Amino acid sequence: MHQTHFFAYYYFHPKLTGARAILSMSAKVPGKYQITYFVYSTHSKKFIPWSDSLRDKAKDCVRQLENDGYERERFKKFNLFENPTNFQPSPLRDTNKQFRIKERVHRAFGLID
Repeated sequence: MHQTHFFAYYYFHPKLTGARAILSMSAKVPGKYQITYFVYSTHSKKFIPWSDSLRDKAKDCVRQLENDGYERERFKKFNLFENPTNFQPSPLRDTNKQFRIKERVHRAFGLID
């Protein structure tokens, strides 16, 4: 029996606050990857799907998102109802190994979120 794992990666555009994207496996066409673009509607006060794009490889999707200026949100899940002016992307992890170990210990003891 073949088992597939669901994944979804969330993207934001730093210069277009009302733009978001989700990269996931396609439900429309099994075996393909899909980027779904969202724009914020001030009328409904939520993000609405704008368009989608299908690709054979996840790497091609990532390349397309990077070319369009999107950056991956590392920790927060996409919230359809979040006002884009309140959005703050998660800080990028420090590449210093000592800092990451210290951060992990602090998180384990509840000192940071």
